[in-house]
Amino acid sequence: ARAVYARPTRLVLDDVFSALDANTEHSVYESLFDPKLGLLVGQTVILVTNGSALRPCETTVSRAHASDA
Repeated sequence: ARAVYARPTRLVLDDVFSALDANTEHSVYESLFDPKLGLLVGQTVILVTNGSALRPCETTVSRAHASDA
């Protein structure tokens, strides 16, 4: 939370949804990335996650494990 409220120009979020249930994950994601009201709108964010929170992004990079290929 401190990193978000510090309003950095660039932010790396690594697996921040891992301990959240699906409803909370969705709520937090919307609070951060909603196009009109999100706390991180207009900032460069690198989001690394295994969660299902990903919604349409400007750029998405996927990496599959060798066993997934």
